[in-house]
Amino acid sequence: MDIHVRNVPQQSTENSLKNFLKPFFLKLSIRSVHCTKPKDKTFAFLTFLHLSDAETFLQHYGQTKNQTQYAGSQRSQPRPKITSVNLRFLGQPIYCQKSTNEANPYQLRVLAKEEKDRQTKVTTLTTIDHYKPQILPIFFDCASVSCGVWSYSRSNLYYEPQQSWESPGTLKFGEHSTILSLDSGIRVDFLHFATLSIAAEEGSTPSFIFSMREAPRFFQKILSDPLADLIAQLGIRSPATPAQNRRGGPERHRLPYLDEKHQKTAGSCFVYRVALQPVPFGRDDVAERMQSLRVAHGLPRILHRRTDVIRPRQTFEHGVQVLQTILSSSTTTIPFPLAFQVLKLALDGYLPPLTVVKMVPSIQDMARRASIPISVKCIRKLFNQLDYPGPNSEASEFELDELLRYLKDNEEQCKREDIAADEDPQRSGNIAIIHRVKITPSGMRLCGPEIESNNRVLRKYPNHHEHFIRVQFSDEDGQPVRFNSRVSNQRIFHERFKDVLRNGISIAGREYAYLGCSHSSLRAQSCWFMAPFICEGSLMWDQTMIQQLGNFTAIQSPAKCAARIGQVFSDTRTAVAIDPALVRLEDDVERNGRTFSDGVGTMSVAMMERIWDALPKAKRVKPALFQIRYQGAKGMISLDTRLKGDCLVLRPSMIKFDGSTWPDIEICEAAYQPLTMYLNRQFIKILEDLGVDDKFFLDLQSQEVQRLRSITESPMNASTFLKRQSIGTSLHLPWFINKLAYLGLDFRRDGFLRDVLEMSLLVELRLLKHKTRIPVEKGWHLHGIMDETGFLEEGQVYCSALIDGVPMALTKKQLVISRAPALHPGDVQLADAVIPPPGSPLSELTNCICFSSKGHRDLPSQLSGGDLDGDRYYVMWDDNCKPKRTFTPADYSRQTPIDIKRAVTKDDMTDFFIQFMETDQLGRIAVLHRVLADQEPAGTLHMDCKSWRHYSAYT
Repeated sequence: MDIHVRNVPQQSTENSLKNFLKPFFLKLSIRSVHCTKPKDKTFAFLTFLHLSDAETFLQHYGQTKNQTQYAGSQRSQPRPKITSVNLRFLGQPIYCQKSTNEANPYQLRVLAKEEKDRQTKVTTLTTIDHYKPQILPIFFDCASVSCGVWSYSRSNLYYEPQQSWESPGTLKFGEHSTILSLDSGIRVDFLHFATLSIAAEEGSTPSFIFSMREAPRFFQKILSDPLADLIAQLGIRSPATPAQNRRGGPERHRLPYLDEKHQKTAGSCFVYRVALQPVPFGRDDVAERMQSLRVAHGLPRILHRRTDVIRPRQTFEHGVQVLQTILSSSTTTIPFPLAFQVLKLALDGYLPPLTVVKMVPSIQDMARRASIPISVKCIRKLFNQLDYPGPNSEASEFELDELLRYLKDNEEQCKREDIAADEDPQRSGNIAIIHRVKITPSGMRLCGPEIESNNRVLRKYPNHHEHFIRVQFSDEDGQPVRFNSRVSNQRIFHERFKDVLRNGISIAGREYAYLGCSHSSLRAQSCWFMAPFICEGSLMWDQTMIQQLGNFTAIQSPAKCAARIGQVFSDTRTAVAIDPALVRLEDDVERNGRTFSDGVGTMSVAMMERIWDALPKAKRVKPALFQIRYQGAKGMISLDTRLKGDCLVLRPSMIKFDGSTWPDIEICEAAYQPLTMYLNRQFIKILEDLGVDDKFFLDLQSQEVQRLRSITESPMNASTFLKRQSIGTSLHLPWFINKLAYLGLDFRRDGFLRDVLEMSLLVELRLLKHKTRIPVEKGWHLHGIMDETGFLEEGQVYCSALIDGVPMALTKKQLVISRAPALHPGDVQLADAVIPPPGSPLSELTNCICFSSKGHRDLPSQLSGGDLDGDRYYVMWDDNCKPKRTFTPADYSRQTPIDIKRAVTKDDMTDFFIQFMETDQLGRIAVLHRVLADQEPAGTLHMDCKSWRHYSAYT
């Protein structure tokens, strides 16, 4: 018999509820009972082996539900009217009543077996401990697999297959994933961290139903044996043979979907049913193996239940088409920001598409009553209130009336919170509210809108931000599609991703096409798409917009053209309009084929003050150098007090393209303060090879551990730490902690504030332990610029920073200077820090390192090939870190960009984007270099390390 337990605290776990009820069971001499508590739900089930035990429990602790209540307009969990409360769990009353559903037969058999084991003095715990190491892997022979969705009819749960594949194979339960290998060469990986639950059904037609939060991984075996390929095409099951050692390439292809029909549902239907081979009468080995899964370590929750399979009345694909048609119809009065959220309800698997269609009229009414920001917020709150349909969810949660009640309550709450003012995209000219789309191998996930830093394009069209979206290409879990020597990702990059880049994506009636990407977004594998719109009587689409941004026709290298167009998409929080007449061009400082002023210009005091006026008022520090974008130029500008009036000086090395008439200086970064310098594993290894004593690193590590321990000892330490890590600074959290201490209140007595600090400390400890990220007290991380005065000689630098508002300039022989990523022993060099004479323009510069404009070779290019267009450099003045020897820096020739001998097209740039994603191996090369350097006695001086450094230089 099953007993339904209501009003269970949502944050509680199955084990905590079981431990709470255990004394009550023992008091009534009840031992054969099983507790089931779905994660993040407010209900649970108690399954009793004996009917008499269940009735006894209800007599003592049961209640009768008379009527469901809701508290005010804020929706709360239904609760029964009762006269007394017999059970209180985690300070909250829980109510027990007989369930309307029959007890699970499989669960009753498990309880019976456990009771029998107890009677024979063999406890379940002993059995689990003895056999746990031998449980996994467990294999099952399967007959077919299907992809579908969960559906409800009244209170009953059903599985609706959308597509099936009849093919024998093997299902293997492992520790981290369950792998389905079909004889046709298809392989499906169900990763356990992405699996919500597994429903197991035994009997004559056993099966497993996997409920996923994202699409599984699909593969196809690369067959090197022609005979095996022919057998697979004929559908004949070949005998198992040992895998051949295919040295010529990968073993399998990564697939975006299993076939063309599956393409329509792979990105939204995350429920897969694997039907096992029929069990002959009298055999129960399948049931025994299913039972052993209950005690296997690392598996997702397995529910043993019977699930009926029904044919869908309307396919999921048809429902999405109907919804897309309604949202794109000219008669539908749903603005795009709201239509985006409505479509997300269906595409992300929260609700069946036809259920969303039924909600559209009510959503239209809400849009008429409330503002668009409030309506959008109401549906976004719904995402957090809904769980995915499945065995862990109740049917009532997905009834139309219940969903509309959610929306109504959300609307009232949002009106009280005045969401409209909070979501106003015009509240600041430095930010924009932009929708995001994640393109995965199997589908498309809608995200946002989220706050983004402005860029030139968004600033130029402030009333059309909803026509621009940021598109992220990633794996199903949001991480990049990673390289694997055994897997070919060619079909993902050159079929799935390239199709999106070339043909665009359709969202609620709008067609978005590839526009461009900045250098940083390229590294993050994201880019900008836009949909056509009318601006000042003209139709704007991707090609016309590119033509307005500048003249790129003379650039015949796809990579170079993409980089130049990408300049206008750089995040720039501040923009200052200036008269082009105030800008003048000055020659670069060149010598021996080197450009000493590569990427750096200057500005006058008046120009600097003009920029100051546009900076955020909360910034009290007035920086003297900025990283900028201006028309076709990019780089750093620093203060030169010798310039008169309003003046901005650019150099040819800064100008990357012409034809732009945009009048604003756009600020990417400003030198407000010196950044903390951190050692990492590569840098530590190089310093070790240069003769730095190990004690230096160990002492720094010990100091950091002691510092982290002391942070929780006082509010001042905690406040300083949070401020240094920029945690909660926008909310003035460090100030708030100090204010509480001033009032005599201990912030550690508040759970939230204590958790924020503890979590921040844990992050730092993990970085220290796993990444060797050690802060250097006598070290800075600073922007690099050039000495415009000619005071510095070769081998000299001027290094100054603001410490608590007071300028501090270094004066020291053999300062240690480097730049990330450092792989070559010559990437660490020594320089003398000197002080300029009184009245020198250099004295006005802070939070930077000035390099000499003299000598045979500029110092920045000797540090991992750096320049001055925004690069930061490490500076250390600790006597204990001084290398005992140095090496000649590497000198890699510049790569000549590929010249296609014609104007670059959009297809050329999307091909470059795909090639970059596919070949971006810099992180992997750095890891291989580090591992090899640790293994070889010569360290980073080993010849193989030199080869890896060469590869990284051209990656």
